[in-house]
Order: sequence, then C-alpha cells, then structure tokens
Amino acid sequence: METAAFGIAMTIMLTACGQLCLKRSTALGAPLWEIVRNPFFLGGLVLYGLSTIIYLMVLRQIRVSVAFPVVFGGTSVLVCLLGRVLLGEMLHLSQVGGVFLVIAGAFLLLSG
Repeated sequence: METAAFGIAMTIMLTACGQLCLKRSTALGAPLWEIVRNPFFLGGLVLYGLSTIIYLMVLRQIRVSVAFPVVFGGTSVLVCLLGRVLLGEMLHLSQVGGVFLVIAGAFLLLSG
C-alpha cells in the first residue's frame, strides 16, 4: 500500500502541475494554433502523460473505485490551492468548504 500511496501522490502532483501548465498556456489569449505550440501546453501534455503512466501502476495495486475518487479529489484540492497561490485566483468560502469535504471523503475511501 505504501507504493500505491506514493503513486497516488505523484499522480495528483503531476496532474495538478499539468493543469496549471495548460492554464498558463492559454493566459496569453492567443489563437488555438499558437497555444498548441506553447511550451507550457507541451509541458502540460508531458506531465499528463507521466501521471497516466504512474496511475496505471497504481491501478495494478488498488481498486479503481478507491484510486479514481482519491486522485480526482486530491487533484481538485491541489489545483484550487495552487491556483490561489501561484495564479492569484480567488477562493470563495463555499470552495474552501468543498476542499474540506473532498479531503474528508478521501480519508473515508482510504479507510475502507
């Protein structure tokens, strides 16, 4: 389970960083054909690819009914936090509450 936990953490981090790279690639307001040549866009794709490979290794060790919600929830939480810290995006009170609910749900899934 330790290996699976490390894999889940890596999947969450790589996916969240990939999401931020994709966001950064669109920040310039450029047309789509320029966005796909942007280094941030390409970096985001690479990070997504790496996270998918690691996630496949996680799925070899634990049930998808546990892995997917934990990875999806963890990624959502990390993207919210990094979006606030690195991109200056606002977090409303309801979003903060949602973050705590996602964290509580992940703990419930992992304890079962």
